[in-house]
Amino acid sequence: MIKKKFLIVEDENSLSEIILKMLEAFEYEGKVARNATEAVRLLENTHYDAIILDLTLPDMNGIDLYRKIIKMDSKYRKRIIFTSGFETSKELDKLIKENELHFLSKPFTIDQFISVIDELMKNI
Repeated sequence: MIKKKFLIVEDENSLSEIILKMLEAFEYEGKVARNATEAVRLLENTHYDAIILDLTLPDMNGIDLYRKIIKMDSKYRKRIIFTSGFETSKELDKLIKENELHFLSKPFTIDQFISVIDELMKNI
């Protein structure tokens, strides 16, 4: 069976490594991008089944990156899991609702993480 591949867009090294290890423990593959520029470059060259996207990146906010990603390839419209240690904004709440996206509030548990991953994978 072919493993589903995730792009992890996260600038915090320790958290990105934890997410990668959790994905691998549940038989998924993952690749880490430390910023928006790297994420775009990876998406131009590789197919991913879903994206885990931090809202606070050093070179672009997650909402703007989401919009850029779906312009590049609309299949990602409903394949994003946003993460943040901050409260959500009205703009993000609307985006999540309209596009049936997922959100994980940092810090999150393994159970919360896998629950969101499982929910997302049902539609892929």
